[in-house]
Amino acid sequence: MRLSDVDGGVDKFNRGLYAAAIIDFTQALRRSPGSANVLLFRSQAFKMAGDNAGALRDINQAKTLEPSSPAVRFGAAGILKDLGQRAEALKECEKAVRFDPQSVAAHELKAELEWGLGFKNQALRSMGKAIALEPRRGSLRIKAAQWFRDLGRKSAALKEYAAVVRLEPSAATYEVKSDLESSLGLKAAAWRSLERAIALEPGVFALRLKAAKLQARAFQQELEKPIKPKAAVLLAPVDCQGRASSIG
Repeated sequence: MRLSDVDGGVDKFNRGLYAAAIIDFTQALRRSPGSANVLLFRSQAFKMAGDNAGALRDINQAKTLEPSSPAVRFGAAGILKDLGQRAEALKECEKAVRFDPQSVAAHELKAELEWGLGFKNQALRSMGKAIALEPRRGSLRIKAAQWFRDLGRKSAALKEYAAVVRLEPSAATYEVKSDLESSLGLKAAAWRSLERAIALEPGVFALRLKAAKLQARAFQQELEKPIKPKAAVLLAPVDCQGRASSIG
């Protein structure tokens, strides 16, 4: 198989020339019909060209040729997901993870599929495995944090956002972190996060407005606090010469 056929197909695919890419991949397969990777490439081109039947046919053939290939199983999962077959995609992704437990991309896709199918706790566990493999990728932590927020688990979401701002500080992330801290009653922390957001994006009026509202709310809460009366002090009687006398 000439490498140029595959390279040409990939180049055309990346430029959106899907029909031309299919021709190149087909030529490559004539020379090497047992290439699961080229079948996977062509299946993606078929999908983008709107030929779902062709995409599924190539996927199934690739799986027959290399049933234990994590790349083939992961590619199949991605295509099946795009075709709306999420349950089948999850099955393929589970196999991809089993064949390559170190694949961050496979764990992430598995988590997304589980979340979309309503398996919320499983999705969080899968995302946790992806984060454990690549703890410095902020996008994974942001996705986990969003899911925690959707489930009402604000403290867990805050923990992820705190990690994100250490890795990839941005005004948007600090703002979300501030909102979470405020909702949890962490007023001082919320104010500090908002200050950092403003420092990163000083020209964003919405951030300054939010800071002003946060200050006003804190001031109002101080005003609404009940005033504790001072304890009464019993004074001893004083005689006409200013001397304290005994009571009783």
